[in-house]
Amino acid sequence: MPSNPNDPDIEITPGTTKSKIIALLYNNPDNGFSADDIQDQLDISNGTATATLTRLNIDGLIGETENRYHALNHRDDLRRYTGSLNQLKRMFDDKDYD
Repeated sequence: MPSNPNDPDIEITPGTTKSKIIALLYNNPDNGFSADDIQDQLDISNGTATATLTRLNIDGLIGETENRYHALNHRDDLRRYTGSLNQLKRMFDDKDYD
């Protein structure tokens, strides 16, 4: 069953393949990516990419058109999630924790 775009209980853990794919797609909402593109950009195996993309699509978190995966316009929750990841990255990129 596809998830509800207003559901606050969507489980996404930063750093996981699921999170990385969502971040890639929602940081590039005007682009579509093939499974091979995603596999190459995220340096993950073909099996992992394919399985995760299939599950994300079935769950209604991403879309697929002509074998290209993309962000969904109505998923404000995932855009906010990706924005939060970006903000954390910016916050900690400048730090030297040696």
